Amino acid sequence: MRQGIGIFAVLILVLGISGVAYAHWSETLYINGTVETGELDLEFSSATCNESPEAGGKDVGHCEVELIDTDDDGDDDKVQITITNGYPCYACDIVVEIHNNGTVPANLVKLDFDVTGPLAPWVEVSFSGSWPGFPQIDPGQTVTGVISIHIAQEDAQGNLCPESSSATIAGYAEFWNWNESSPPIPPPSPLPLYLYSKDPSTWEIVENGPWAIMVYDPQGPTFDYALDGHGLKPNTDYSLIYYADPWPGNHPGALIGNGTTDGSGELHLAGSVELNMDLPDPADANYPTGAKIMLVLSSDYDASQTKMVAWNPTEYLFEGHLITYDDTDV
Repeated sequence: MRQGIGIFAVLILVLGISGVAYAHWSETLYINGTVETGELDLEFSSATCNESPEAGGKDVGHCEVELIDTDDDGDDDKVQITITNGYPCYACDIVVEIHNNGTVPANLVKLDFDVTGPLAPWVEVSFSGSWPGFPQIDPGQTVTGVISIHIAQEDAQGNLCPESSSATIAGYAEFWNWNESSPPIPPPSPLPLYLYSKDPSTWEIVENGPWAIMVYDPQGPTFDYALDGHGLKPNTDYSLIYYADPWPGNHPGALIGNGTTDGSGELHLAGSVELNMDLPDPADANYPTGAKIMLVLSSDYDASQTKMVAWNPTEYLFEGHLITYDDTDV
């Protein structure tokens, strides 16, 4: 009888120890969250047409532009360009501003123009654009591009441009979110910039006034450019400058080149300039949008201090749009 009691006691003790091994306290921590994606959304915020001055001060060809919202989302995603009464050697630049209205950076990865119709062999279309961070456009950033259209006098086979003919241009610019692997397009080079005489009371272009065209490389160790000016004051010294706002333009500003017009008011400048800075410079009031390029009377400009010392705007030429330049040495 005592033996049986002893065995029972041992069994109870073993079960008690086993019960301690299975007993525990517990606490649960919860992890909740939400995941939302951003938006890739770009729009044309403005578009203007700058026609090259026509021979003899005439106003023959016409260019009109219209912004269109094709999907009714409140953003203009199409530029409609209409050229009427064109002729051989007619040219115009459509200056467009592209705004990143979304929440993620966008890369320009593809650009294409398809020209069709009987006049197509004589119609040349190109896009030029260079801005800080090209070809990327950050959220909230607005950049400038130029669509250039030229009607050639002859096609590739030497055939003369036909009369009473037409062509249709269908083009597109494709943007991807910036982190995708598709290589972005390189900046086209060189880029054109028209400079015009402007009415200082309205800053509208003076029709049939003096003008110039400058072509330049948007990036490189030196600022490489060539400029041809027309209708300027004969036998007069001019300076091509980077004018960095505010007045007097030396924030920091730079002299790009200078020269003297001939007896007919024609001017040719060209060079490779060590600017040692990007355009625009961060000290420029127009940073980061772009830089002002002006052709001014040399007598009104102090090259040693890169500043204006007089102001006679009716005698100057002003940029058709702001430009950017990436100095790869800085």
